[in-house]
Amino acid sequence: MNEAKGHFNRCHRCHKRVCNMCWNEQGGLFAGDAPRVTSEVVAVRAKKMVKDVEEKAESTKVFKSEIDRQQTLCPSCGKPAGEGKFCVNCVTNLQLQECSNSGEKIPMEQRFCGECGTRLQIIFYQRFYSYLIFPVN
Repeated sequence: MNEAKGHFNRCHRCHKRVCNMCWNEQGGLFAGDAPRVTSEVVAVRAKKMVKDVEEKAESTKVFKSEIDRQQTLCPSCGKPAGEGKFCVNCVTNLQLQECSNSGEKIPMEQRFCGECGTRLQIIFYQRFYSYLIFPVN
């Protein structure tokens, strides 16, 4: 036990015995009672630097130019739908209807306006498929 005492220091404030890692030699106390000033300054500076970086990131504009195109995914098949009024994969109508009450643009298959709750008139479109018939020789 006496051999171990040489590796520990007794804090005069809290009376704890602590190892050399937890001992503040400048203050002569346990580091929990008297934190090392240099360590605290470094920690506070690091927090301030992180805060400054976050504030700068918040005020930075991510996109420097307008987005020219957006890729529309078909609500029916989930594949890229192309740029037309119908999906290029499954011919689902991609046009939007306008709510008469709120003016919100809403997909054709939706029954109610998500903005105001107005019941919408459902317009059903038939899918037209064209088949090429080649004569068999």
